[in-house]
Amino acid sequence: MVALCPRGKVLVLRRGPTDPWAPGMWCLPGGGAESHESLEEAARREAFEEAGLLMGPLRPLERVRTPHGFVQVFLGKSLDGMALLLDGEHDLAIWGSRDEILSLPLVPYTRTVMEKL
Repeated sequence: MVALCPRGKVLVLRRGPTDPWAPGMWCLPGGGAESHESLEEAARREAFEEAGLLMGPLRPLERVRTPHGFVQVFLGKSLDGMALLLDGEHDLAIWGSRDEILSLPLVPYTRTVMEKL
């Protein structure tokens, strides 16, 4: 999910140093859908579980191929622009401009999405 704060910055999360996949790299908030969820419901849940984000309306932005299948990326604004690391999977969160984020070591699907913004 691409979460925008009210000032138009994008949230990215740094994967922790012991993460089994892409440690130390930056990614968008997100994760897998449960069997009872729509993709939009999963995006909202994951944004809240990973970063405490309450999201406004979401719109589909991009479907990106990853090593694990496909990721449906949604675009939406955080209702308050606040982010808290809640899941223990990530060790840092920043709100940045497109160019600031593109200068970070990003997981490939995040780079693909940010280049298209």
